[in-house]
Amino acid sequence: MYRKAIVYARQSSGSDDYSESVEVQIANCCQLAASLQIQVVNCLSDLNISGKTYPVGWETLAASDKAFQKWSLQNTKRSGFRPALGELIRQLEAIDCIIVDDITRLYRPLSRSFLEAAVNEALIENQVQILQVKGGSIDLAQFDQQLITMLKNQINDEQIAKQRLRSIEVFNKIRDSGFMPTGITAFGLIYDRHTKRYRPDGTKSEIVKFIFREILADNKYSTIVRQINNRYKELFPSCFWEKSIYSILRKPIYAGYQYNTAGQLIKNHQGEALVSLEDFLQAQKIVEQRRKSRRDNCCYDYTSTRKQLPFSNLLYCGNCGSRLLVSSEKGNTAYYCRRGSLCNCHTCRSSRIMLYCRKGNLAGLMDLCSALLGEALLKSTPAISGNTLDSPHTELPGWYERKLRQVCQEYTSGNLPEYIFHEVLAKLKLQLQSFNNAPPESVPQKTPDQAEQRQQIRAILKAAYQSTLPPVVFKSLLHQAIKRIDVYADKVVIHCPERVLEVKRLHLLRQKGFDPQTVKNLRRSCNRRVLKNIF
Repeated sequence: MYRKAIVYARQSSGSDDYSESVEVQIANCCQLAASLQIQVVNCLSDLNISGKTYPVGWETLAASDKAFQKWSLQNTKRSGFRPALGELIRQLEAIDCIIVDDITRLYRPLSRSFLEAAVNEALIENQVQILQVKGGSIDLAQFDQQLITMLKNQINDEQIAKQRLRSIEVFNKIRDSGFMPTGITAFGLIYDRHTKRYRPDGTKSEIVKFIFREILADNKYSTIVRQINNRYKELFPSCFWEKSIYSILRKPIYAGYQYNTAGQLIKNHQGEALVSLEDFLQAQKIVEQRRKSRRDNCCYDYTSTRKQLPFSNLLYCGNCGSRLLVSSEKGNTAYYCRRGSLCNCHTCRSSRIMLYCRKGNLAGLMDLCSALLGEALLKSTPAISGNTLDSPHTELPGWYERKLRQVCQEYTSGNLPEYIFHEVLAKLKLQLQSFNNAPPESVPQKTPDQAEQRQQIRAILKAAYQSTLPPVVFKSLLHQAIKRIDVYADKVVIHCPERVLEVKRLHLLRQKGFDPQTVKNLRRSCNRRVLKNIF
């Protein structure tokens, strides 16, 4: 008779915090344990993740598994690592068996992957058996049961692959017939999953019509957003943003049409249109013309005339928490809260801050943050040399994952035709392949003596204080020293890795800056701290 067991459940798609499927699995497993008089010491579950993923703690093994890495790049939505399975592996020595709804909840086979063999070996080593609600018990220590389990898993995997292909074919036929197989998600429309039809959503549908009318009248995006926020402020928790206009204008469902698998516009048969097809196509032309004129006016020469923006993704509004955007005021770079201008919020508009102050008795944000660059030098001195700082080569995998997730979301929402979806995937894979095949850059390093290193650090700090540090180096040191800056009307709160610094803002002749003496004291203390801790 088994004495102790752990119940494990998993579901591959759904919510990230709750799943009825998982709750049913746990209830069935606990019922089985009660009937066999087994003590359940813990119930663990992984939500919204595939059974082909590794447990937390096996990252090194997963990194060497080429089959898993290839699959993970193609399935970023459900990939990752399972924390509950990792906890289960760590507790194998204290239990006698694992109770699952069926063996596929524990893992699913992947051709040439190490996961199945690694999990089986861990269970055999700790003499732990598997109890299934659907399928009975499995003792992997016995060769015949282990062989049967592997064959069943392989057969199940092949059946799932065939069902997936059939589902794609059925979905494509449904899409080509004028119906959205995955439902309709659009602002201003209510979709009924029982009748498979949609209807206008009252005031929100009027907003959609208003946007198309204003675009056809060739009004600015900012003007449209301000009018919507003034008229329908109660409909939006924060405010209505410009990006929502782009999302609305590119959806043909508002005209009663959709894209088929060949990327052609066809009639949708699930509801009535809010605008005419002629208005929708004309709005697309206006948007494309604006994008083209914007591209023609932009400078893409990153090495010469384009401005460096080291404070991007660091500044946030202290009132609403929105990220501050950059602007130019008489040649001086400034950051402001977009929500303040869109909603006419005085508190958010007071979060505006400039990098430099034109008044001699005020210090700007650049002076204040330059005094904190010594925080980065305390972490890693080698980072101050070389031109590989902030290299886009090191950021490609993260960019690839974000772009792939965005493209998949647009495709599943019905906003992207299938042929374009496959073209984008092919381009992303080529970029990732070129990144993986690129040889790593090796820079020979020498070990300077303390005097030379001290002189080098002082030169870098002096260049930072005099604003003569190369922009790429300055940005790298700034993002190492500061994680976030919250800007209020009367102060700024700087979040460093080891402390939080609060500095008051002074108001003088319609400008807001900082006390120069405070900046000098902060600079001196950082200098002493750097030289004391490094040497």
